[in-house]
Amino acid sequence: MKQLASLFLLTILVALGCRKKSDTAATDVPVSISIQHAAGAAPLQLGTQVTIASGDPVTINVFKYYLSNFSVVYDNNEEQQIPDSYFLVDEANAASKSFSIPVKAGQVKTLRFWIGVDSTRNVSGVQTGALDPANGMFWTWNSGYIFAKLEGRSFVSTAPLQAVTYHIGGFRTGQNALRQVSIPFSSSLPITTGSRFNIILQADALKWFTGAANISIATESTTMEPGALALKIANNYANMFSLKEVQY
Repeated sequence: MKQLASLFLLTILVALGCRKKSDTAATDVPVSISIQHAAGAAPLQLGTQVTIASGDPVTINVFKYYLSNFSVVYDNNEEQQIPDSYFLVDEANAASKSFSIPVKAGQVKTLRFWIGVDSTRNVSGVQTGALDPANGMFWTWNSGYIFAKLEGRSFVSTAPLQAVTYHIGGFRTGQNALRQVSIPFSSSLPITTGSRFNIILQADALKWFTGAANISIATESTTMEPGALALKIANNYANMFSLKEVQY
C-alpha cells in the first residue's frame, strides 16, 4: 500500500514538473533580430572599395562574426539570460543575418549580447550548429574560436598579395577579446503573448578601424592569433552596433 502511495505521489510530482516546464515555455515570445551591415553611411558591399578613418582604402571580401549569450533587461532591472543563443552572422549569407530569441513577457528596456564565444564553449570539444568548426571560425583547441573575421585587399598593405586579414579571438587571461554590447530602447518594448517585434540592428564594419584605437592598414594589416592587435580591434568593434529600428 505504501508503495502504491509513493508511486502515486511520484506520478503527481512528475506531472506537475512537466506542466511547469510547459507553462514556462508557453510564456516565451519569439523576438526577431535582423542585422544590416554598413560601411560608414553606406550599406556594406563585399568587393567594393571603402576608405577607413586613417584614409587607407580597403576592399572587404569577408565579414563575419559570432553573437552569443543574449539577454534582455526589463523595466524592473531583472535580466533574463537566453540559453544556447549562439549565432554566426555572415555578410555573404543573407539568412544568417536574421534570427529570433525567446523572451518572456514584460517591458524590455535593453538588449544585450556578446561578440564572440565564451570560454566554456571554447574548451567544450567538437560542437555542432553555429559552433561547428567546419564553419571556418575555429583555430585550435588551445586558441579556441575566431570571434570575428574581416578579410580583404588594400594597396597600402605590406602583406603578400596586399592582403588585409583580421581574425579576432582569444579567451584566456590577458587575451580575452570577448566584448559585450548593450542596445537600449528609447521606450520599453511591451512583450506580450502574440506580440511581434523585429529589432533591426546596424553593424558598421568601418568601426573596426577607429574608436578606442586607430588602425592603419599600412602598418597593421594582419592578425591571425590572440594578442595586442586583436584586442585593439575588439575594443573598436565593440561599438559597431547601433539600433536602427524596431518594427511592430
